[in-house]
Amino acid sequence: ALNDIQTSLGITGQPVTHDVTKWHDVMPNYHIRHHEIVVSLENKIADHYPNVILAGCSYYGVGIPDCIANGEKTAKRILEQVITH
Repeated sequence: ALNDIQTSLGITGQPVTHDVTKWHDVMPNYHIRHHEIVVSLENKIADHYPNVILAGCSYYGVGIPDCIANGEKTAKRILEQVITH
């Protein structure tokens, strides 16, 4: 994933830190400040990489209904960007 991001965005630096967690037969729980952190990340990405859109269960809900809703919302945002640019 890191190689894909570096190639797509032209980033040459390495992450300062990272954490990988594998969940076996359970639904993951977000950190208590998860929403606040995601909003901060969205704002920083919007400032530096305005055409990058966060999507998926890492950010917007781990259940199937959340993933479907996020997929629909993301598709609409992509379509809006394509139409306006």
